[in-house]
Amino acid sequence: MMSLLRNIILIGIVTTWWGSEAAFGQAFPARKSEGDITCATKNTSFKGGEHVEFKVYYNWGFVWLSAGKVEFDVMETEDAYKIVATGRSYPSYEWFFKVRDYYETIIDKETMLPRSFKRKINEGDYHVEETIIYDQMGYQVHSTFINSNGNQKSQIFDVDGCVQDILSTIYRLRNVDVGVLQRERVIPFRIFLEDGSYPLNIFYRGEETRDLYDLGRYKALRITPQLLSGNVFKEGDEMFVSVTDDLNRLPIYIESPVSVGSVKVYLTAYRNLRYPLDSKTD
Repeated sequence: MMSLLRNIILIGIVTTWWGSEAAFGQAFPARKSEGDITCATKNTSFKGGEHVEFKVYYNWGFVWLSAGKVEFDVMETEDAYKIVATGRSYPSYEWFFKVRDYYETIIDKETMLPRSFKRKINEGDYHVEETIIYDQMGYQVHSTFINSNGNQKSQIFDVDGCVQDILSTIYRLRNVDVGVLQRERVIPFRIFLEDGSYPLNIFYRGEETRDLYDLGRYKALRITPQLLSGNVFKEGDEMFVSVTDDLNRLPIYIESPVSVGSVKVYLTAYRNLRYPLDSKTD
């Protein structure tokens, strides 16, 4: 299962929701024709010390395998949030594929925009490191990439305003105005991935109840992120994400195809949430 954590974050992205000024407040000036993409907002859904864990199941033919786990941690300073995500395969899965992934983003508290992003990927024989520095008001991204052979490439990309990384988007989404999401049904957003900035959409599919087994049942919002076809997803693939219908807006379940097979991801543990999980029904 190539790029376990990246796929899960994309599969999460774990659903980035942003779009209208009514949802997020002040808009940064945008270049080109991106006036509908907004930036600055306030965090009202999570706090420093939050920790969540997910278990990843991979479908191979008729067999579902317990593939690995993904953990997210929030650390807080006076003016920023440092968020770290780690992914690792279970020993029982490593005969097939071994994963040790690390992602880190620094998010400005004032705007909830990323200042920097790092990732270290160790998946089988594939090893890469990437560091990104964001110049949000200068409309540029500074990227340094080191491939499996140790070759380093540094680039500067021109981007439109309001760009996020694949980790900061998860925490940005949790501050959305759900009323806007329900009214608009389709929410546009923009994300920087490796070699450029991409516009994508999130589609609201309605409410549901999601069973998390040992953690109980939850009222949830069902969302479908638009997928980028390529190495991970095929044209026409659909991903489904369930997010708690409470003030935490916590992703709890993900179901998605990947290039070979499919995955399901369940929330398995959490602590230090900002609010009680009022969406829990039993």
